[in-house]
Amino acid sequence: MKGQGGGGTARGGGRNVSKGGSDKIVKTEARKTKDIEESILVLRQALFNDNGKDKNVTSTIAPLFMQYNRNGLDCEISFAHKLTDSELDWAFNLTKSTMEERYDASGYGWDDEDKEQSFIEPGTRFLLVKEKGWDTPIAFAHFRFSVQGEIMEVMKGEPSLFLWDIHVESEFQRKGLGKHLLTVLELIARQQKMKVISIPVQLKDDVCTNWINKMKGYSPDNSLRALLGFESDMEGFEVYAKYLTDVPKKVEESPKVESVFTAASGTHDENRINGENFVAIASNDKVIDSVVNLVDKLSVE
Repeated sequence: MKGQGGGGTARGGGRNVSKGGSDKIVKTEARKTKDIEESILVLRQALFNDNGKDKNVTSTIAPLFMQYNRNGLDCEISFAHKLTDSELDWAFNLTKSTMEERYDASGYGWDDEDKEQSFIEPGTRFLLVKEKGWDTPIAFAHFRFSVQGEIMEVMKGEPSLFLWDIHVESEFQRKGLGKHLLTVLELIARQQKMKVISIPVQLKDDVCTNWINKMKGYSPDNSLRALLGFESDMEGFEVYAKYLTDVPKKVEESPKVESVFTAASGTHDENRINGENFVAIASNDKVIDSVVNLVDKLSVE
């Protein structure tokens, strides 16, 4: 198309050819700006209510998903945008005991201060799991709404739910609780119009790698090399992703930003998955399994 546009005007000099190129650049920049603005709007709506207060993204999740009553567990799941001091100490200690050696082995390196900061920085969100009647949690998920470029601190890529941590106390593992939390996060991501779930995994973390490989729809996000110049061997971690819509759009250049959350900081009775309504009619395992299967069916293979 560019050749055709220049051929008819070549005899008149370079002006018209140059103008056509400038128009293309302007249109490209306008499209990039529009994509960024759309992403920021989606993130803002996921983070805040209309009144500007932090949004409880589980308020529209069916209540049966906010509990877990299987394999000898009787748990309740709650949402938090900030942990109490005791919850923060517990989450940090559990994460450190599980992950410090894996971080060091990957070459990424463990840093107490860096990890503590990640739990309290703006935009952080949590799911907490407690046995009914208990005060201390037994599991948690630490996540953020952002764009794929967060791992390289640039405003690029699709709106994403980043799962940074998911940990279960040892005596409550191998009971399906982690998988259930991931299902809840997928429901949240769909409702909040995220297009990707991204899960950074340390290269030497065989336990997490084996676990995520058992989950349907997750694989290394190979689009990040072209999008961000991301190299897992250089960074010390891989990013596993599950696309909730179509394949990634064509890569476009976008500006670097200090904080995706800063950019975004500017009632619904039914649950929706990919535009389809479903209403939970009973609190039993068959209902949960049917919705989990629907989530898997809607995933991009």
